Amino acid sequence: MAVNILIKPKEKVNLTFSKLKEIAGKEFVYGHSNSPNYVFFDYEGEDITNVDIILYDPVKIGRGITVCALEDGNIETLLNVPCTSNDVKNFFNVVKRLCNYCGVEEFIMDEESVVPVADIEELKGSIREWNTEVLGQYLEQNKEGTLIIFGGSNPVVMETDMRDKLLTLQGAEMEKVFADYINEKQQIDAYYMNPRFYRHGEDGILGAYALTEGVVSIIPKSAYIPFNSGLPEEITSDNIDLWAVSLVVQNGDEYEVAGYVNYADLIDNLPEESFTQYDNSHYLVKGLSRAEIDSLVSKLAIEI
Repeated sequence: MAVNILIKPKEKVNLTFSKLKEIAGKEFVYGHSNSPNYVFFDYEGEDITNVDIILYDPVKIGRGITVCALEDGNIETLLNVPCTSNDVKNFFNVVKRLCNYCGVEEFIMDEESVVPVADIEELKGSIREWNTEVLGQYLEQNKEGTLIIFGGSNPVVMETDMRDKLLTLQGAEMEKVFADYINEKQQIDAYYMNPRFYRHGEDGILGAYALTEGVVSIIPKSAYIPFNSGLPEEITSDNIDLWAVSLVVQNGDEYEVAGYVNYADLIDNLPEESFTQYDNSHYLVKGLSRAEIDSLVSKLAIEI
């Protein structure tokens, strides 16, 4: 579910990456998430035509907002819900700044409603209330099974106890606890580990992760095919005949693979003091030392 706003400039504008940052403001981090699991990455280049640029507030990281310069010269903005009240505020602030830049006094919301820019403050309040209602409904609908929040920086798989706590709350209190939770998770400075896929043997598929010496990493408790993996839809985890991890060490300014290990074996043999729970499906692994990596390779190394 999302709020979609289309801005139609009176004259075609050349919205580049630098110009977007100038218009939207210095309070945001800018990048894109065209990657497995929609993890945020820096964007390199100026042309943002048909590119979903992600903006998020680094002080209060929520779900972020999306801006895309369309080929026809229009500008599309997107706010995924449920989100945080700070996301709602930032979204409409950016919409207003883009409308001012484009010299327009109205925009199209959700493909049908023409809304005057002058009504943004009133609209901001109504969307904030609606978003809180959607958050409650989303939690209720997903009180069983996996609940994934795709944040501005990285996804968070909500722990059961947090979901249960949120379900006891209502309104602004529920939204605040939710916002604080996803901000706290995303403030952790860590590499979000995603696999790459390769042909393995004649007909097999290899799913390969990388864990690097000294790098704090968010790693899955069990290997899986992430969203937006690039694999055909008919490929499932059952089709992966080997999940492996390359253990990478640093020699001076260079990095090299010390060895490969089976993914499940790595999880079973990580030093107990080296990891804590990150979310319901991931661990947070401290930067392993060279000695710890060498020990894992010595004990678990496989050929791939």
